Amino acid sequence: GLTLTLPREQTITTGLDAISHAFESIWNRNATPITIMYATEALRIAMPTLPMLVDDLDNLQHRTKMLQASLFAGLAISNTKTALAHSISYPLTLKYGVPHGLACSFALPAILRFNAEEDDGRILKAALYLGCETVDNLVEYLGKLSTYLDVRGLLGQYVIHSSQIGNDVSEVLASVRASNNLRAASKDDVLSIIESSLN
Repeated sequence: GLTLTLPREQTITTGLDAISHAFESIWNRNATPITIMYATEALRIAMPTLPMLVDDLDNLQHRTKMLQASLFAGLAISNTKTALAHSISYPLTLKYGVPHGLACSFALPAILRFNAEEDDGRILKAALYLGCETVDNLVEYLGKLSTYLDVRGLLGQYVIHSSQIGNDVSEVLASVRASNNLRAASKDDVLSIIESSLN
């Protein structure tokens, strides 16, 4: 019941943080069948529930489901640790004050697409579990969720253009979190991910 007082924007950003933890646990070099199971269940609950909750902030059932999703995502990420999305988020939060959940989720569709190119089957399996026939469908699903929640609009309050954070790419790649990512990312890869996510 305590989360019923959480305002709309904070409900969005904390919900997105749970979704970020789940995805980061799946495309992680430290993933195990158990962590992937927790992560995909977190996504199964959170992805349809968060937009409904945002439209009905006083709905205790939706709040409870998001807490469950957050728990499952937390069980996953506490074992795998975070990866590229969180690595990108740190300078945004430190330098521009972007709320953590927003900073680590705005690039999720682009990172999902990036990691899918070296999928060993785990991402497709997660997509199927979430009711998507292909990974491309999952990218589309995640993109529609981001659009519905106006992730770019929320981020625009803090970051105006990708050129503002282009100088932070070296810092992103220096983070140990980036090395946990399923697919190794170069400076150009990160720039492309950021630009496609912001523009």
